[in-house]
Amino acid sequence: EWGYGEPLPPKSPRGIPEGASSAPWDPLWAEDGVVCFVPSLAVDEQGHRLGYGGGFYDRFLALPTVQARVFTVACTHPDLIVPRLPVLDHDVCLDAIVTFGGIRPMRNADQILSKLGRNNLSQGGGGSQ
Repeated sequence: EWGYGEPLPPKSPRGIPEGASSAPWDPLWAEDGVVCFVPSLAVDEQGHRLGYGGGFYDRFLALPTVQARVFTVACTHPDLIVPRLPVLDHDVCLDAIVTFGGIRPMRNADQILSKLGRNNLSQGGGGSQ
């Protein structure tokens, strides 16, 4: 575990400071949901993404607590949204795709709000039902 004001942990083989692998990140500490911006080379119209080949985000997104509490978003150019990408068993759909033209949700509003810690659209000033 790392606390504010403590020295940074050792760097990974890629030179990135990171916590010990024995201390997994748990998004359940958050009162509201957590948003994760997921890198992608392309996304399809169903919300699948083509990553950079390391599988790091695939493993992270497959964690049960992430599935339940983390709202996943890919920010991309509209030209990088394709009709369909190849999908493997371990691939997880994104919750939304964001382009400079707007937000394209990949799930219904109740599923999204559940991940963000809201029960329905009437909570948090999110509009009407």
